[in-house]
This record gives sequence, C-alpha cells and structure tokens, in this order.
Amino acid sequence: MDDQAAALRALAGRFTAGGVTLESSGGLRRVVLGGGAVASGTTTVALGLAYLLSKQGQKVLLVDATGRRGDLVRLCNLDERRFLRGQESGNNKNEWRQKISTVEENLDFLLLEGREKLEPVWQENGLVQMKRLANEYDSLLVDVGESKGGIPAFWGRWSDWTLFTCLPKNKDLIDLYAKIKLLLSVKRSSKIATLFNQVCQENVAELQGRLNHSCLHFLGFAPEGLGGLSWDQTVSRSSRLRVPYVVAEPEGLVTQELDESLRRWLLLAGEKPLDKAKSATLKIA
Repeated sequence: MDDQAAALRALAGRFTAGGVTLESSGGLRRVVLGGGAVASGTTTVALGLAYLLSKQGQKVLLVDATGRRGDLVRLCNLDERRFLRGQESGNNKNEWRQKISTVEENLDFLLLEGREKLEPVWQENGLVQMKRLANEYDSLLVDVGESKGGIPAFWGRWSDWTLFTCLPKNKDLIDLYAKIKLLLSVKRSSKIATLFNQVCQENVAELQGRLNHSCLHFLGFAPEGLGGLSWDQTVSRSSRLRVPYVVAEPEGLVTQELDESLRRWLLLAGEKPLDKAKSATLKIA
C-alpha cells in the first residue's frame, strides 16, 4: 500500500512539474466514481447520475475508465463496433474528440481503452485530455469501476469529489476503507462520498457508522454518506433492455432513491438542487 501511494505521489509530481495543474474546480464539475469491490453497481450509478444531471440542463461527459471495454457502451445502447475495434492512442485533443459519442441531448460518452491501456502513461495522458475537455462540459463523470491498486486514487486527485459505491458486506467495507486510505495519502483534502447499493434502508445508518468509525479512528476523516439504494428487479430488467433504469422506470424505487442521494450530494457540494419536475420526465431522445 505504501509503495502504491509513493508511486502515485511521484506521478502527481510530474503533473506539477509539467505545468498541468489539478486544482479543484468546485461543485460537482469533476467526479470520479469507484466501487468498493466487484459488482458494487458503480457503472449503473454513474449512468444514472449522468442522466439526472443532463436532464437538469447540464452538459455532461460520462467517461468509462473501467477497462472492461464496453459496459457503459452496452448500457447506453451505442454501436459497440465503433468503440471496441481498437482505437488510436489519442495523443491529442482531436483524436479524443473523435471518440466522443452523443448518447442524447446534453449527455456525451467517452470510452477509454481496455485494461492494457490503463497504465501510468495512458492515465497521465487521459488526465491531460480531461483538463482540456473540461471547458466544454458542465460536469465530467469518470467511472473507474472496482479498479484495484492506485487507479481510483490517481483519478481522485483530479476530481472535486470521489464517490465510492459499496455493497453491504464486511469484505467490501474493508476494501472500501483501503481505497479511501490510499486516496487520502495522495490528496489529503479529498472530498469523498459513499453510497451503499443493494441494501435494506434500515441498515444504511449502521453500515455508514461502521465505516465512519474506522475512518475517523485511523485516518482522522469521515466520508459523507449519501444513503443507500435498495435492490429490486428494476436494475436487472433495465440492463437486459439496454435502457438505464432511471429512464426505463423514472418512478421506480431505485430511481427515486438515486434521485434523493444526488439531491443530498448537490446540497453538500453547494450546487443548485435538482428540478423535481425535470427528473420525473426522463426519456430516451
């Protein structure tokens, strides 16, 4: 763990030396979403947040940096051949621009290549390009999934907020704690939020309390809890249909819970609250 943190600090130093600053932009302009463990629902949460923000009139770029080559591509029902055929390395803004696809009005999508590309040099180039693209979007959401090692912390150094999703399991809580610790070792001023997935609502406070107790005791820091998302058939049914659940069932339980969690997050970030009427009229363009 210490070796990983040292390597990330060294890499961050190269940004400063090279003149690429990573200062916070404020609000929810730059968000990294990661999972405490495998299958914690980060991708569906990222897509749901992107849709909800875009329906508020924000221009959103959703970035798939998970290395799984296409989970978000399939969920957005985009042409997989365009993204999975093996793109160029994308060393300049124009090449990256060509990889961006419009999902619907106010929502664009960018796929970073597979795991073999998510090495330090590629990540560094990715962050440079994100900085250049930032002026074109109100919000940049980067989904790093349940990436191991220093990837969430690497991207987290650039973000205004890092959101970790987590399942209600002991081993997932331990993994989540480790990722929070690594991120704080790279950027002590990190703003971190947590969202429990596939959980009974009555258990959310107890789970958040356990996590915060460990973080406060050993790290002197506690993440902001955004609540939890229940488990019902909405998510799996929508996934089979290749339609985000916030679109397929805007009045569904999970959609409403995600909407409330996002409202809480916007309040913490000092952003304008969601327009409830717009959230209730989600549809595919």
